[in-house]
Amino acid sequence: MDILGLQNTDLYTQASEKRLKSQVKQLETQAENPESEDKLHKACTEFESLLIKQMLDVMRKTVHKTGLTDGGYAEEIFEDMLYEKYAMRMAEHGNLGLAQKVYDQLSTYVEE
Repeated sequence: MDILGLQNTDLYTQASEKRLKSQVKQLETQAENPESEDKLHKACTEFESLLIKQMLDVMRKTVHKTGLTDGGYAEEIFEDMLYEKYAMRMAEHGNLGLAQKVYDQLSTYVEE
């Protein structure tokens, strides 16, 4: 039974990585062809949220779950979506400032 749980986790991890690669490719496209400063700023904020999400995922893996608090595969999906929203909110508030730094760097190329 543990093997099935491990396989489901591996499939879930592969799907998450695939989705992340797709989102990064989309952000690269937006950054290369921005129609306005707003789109560039949004792309930078989304990029920051992706990095924050990766950080939160690594942090979440350090929490050991027992049988009592383990909600299974459904909880894993819910937590992933929850942490994705957390990451977006953190990026929107600009607490880390990474999006602004990326925007400052890329905006010099947009104006040319």
